[in-house]
Amino acid sequence: MAIQELTPESRTPKGHATPAEIKSFLENFDPHSPFFVKNRENVIEAVHASGCPVLHSMLHGGFTVFGRYQTVIDVHQNEEAYSTRYKSHPPSEGLPALIPSTRSDPEHHIYRRILNPYFSAKAMQAIAPRAGEVCRQLFDEALAMGQVDVVMDIAQPLVGIMTMELAGLPVEKARDYVKPIHDATFRTVSTAEIADGWQHLMASIRSDIAELRRNPKGLLGDLMQNADFEGRPLTDEELELITVNVLIGGLGTSQGFMGSMTVYLGRNPDQRQLLLDDPALRRQAVEEMLRYFSPQTMSARTVLHEVEVEGQTYQPGDRLLIAYAMGNLDPAKFENPMKVDFHRWPNKHMTFGIGPHTCVGRHFAITMISQYLNALLDKMPHFKLVEDEVRAVDNISSIAGYMNVPIVQGD
Repeated sequence: MAIQELTPESRTPKGHATPAEIKSFLENFDPHSPFFVKNRENVIEAVHASGCPVLHSMLHGGFTVFGRYQTVIDVHQNEEAYSTRYKSHPPSEGLPALIPSTRSDPEHHIYRRILNPYFSAKAMQAIAPRAGEVCRQLFDEALAMGQVDVVMDIAQPLVGIMTMELAGLPVEKARDYVKPIHDATFRTVSTAEIADGWQHLMASIRSDIAELRRNPKGLLGDLMQNADFEGRPLTDEELELITVNVLIGGLGTSQGFMGSMTVYLGRNPDQRQLLLDDPALRRQAVEEMLRYFSPQTMSARTVLHEVEVEGQTYQPGDRLLIAYAMGNLDPAKFENPMKVDFHRWPNKHMTFGIGPHTCVGRHFAITMISQYLNALLDKMPHFKLVEDEVRAVDNISSIAGYMNVPIVQGD
């Protein structure tokens, strides 16, 4: 397997594994491995350099990974051949079948038709000023303490508060809602504790939905009063599963990415200066960093009937991983993919999925990220990373990012 040499322009916070170590890792690929956390970009680059971006592994019951951009699209959009019921491998303990992400058509199409207007670009423009206000307030509170952990002090509470406000849920309970989702998404506790956290979260959501039935407000209140699923209103169970899906989507992708973006800009002050000099470039920069530092690395599928992919036949029950992060760095799709180029446009990355299963909260996530970036560059334009306290997520099988990214004011 040939390993491409990195160009000077592509230098990013990567690991230092040797080609031999990467080759050995790819022979039994483990998306849960700390090796993958430390060497993600090098591993992905090696996969594409091999000329055959298909990995087979006997770990976790056996599975196949597809990393070619077009193959990821083909599998992602083929609901007749692949089930979306289990989107992680192995499946997350206690996680219910979320709506709409784990549903297939025609159910999925109906739920998306109901939810899309609430998460449209226009709807998110309306909440952007509030998100910016919350973000700046969080920065002020953290700066008063002298040091800012942009993940725990800004990203997590920002997304939690805005999601709760959007849904119509009690904002004062945001941290109670956030913790079990954070623990499960970033696998910070045991599987038993994750399952227990889901049970407590679902019980809390159930109680709050009962209160919203008496006093409707926000997204959930509007769905209670106006949503129509083929002639019937949505049930409490459907509302619960929609709520969890919205919370997971916002917290996982947005929080994970804000940490990665901050680390990159902290380690590449020349790139940060481009955004300070030209604020109009920030929107493109967000899309490019979403491509390169894809927070959602991959998603699982289960084969439903015999199908051929990349020249090999798969049988019902076979487990597949479609690797968005690999597709986003495919040289067949993106010129010089290992270079972060803020002027890259158009930028058809697949960080939020492709086609009918594109993340319903895509515009919400980009709104949170954009407001965060503006506040960061306004409040701390020359920030410095507290490098010895920066801590990456230990397991990026689902969401990549950082647990802690402390920063201080620079000169």
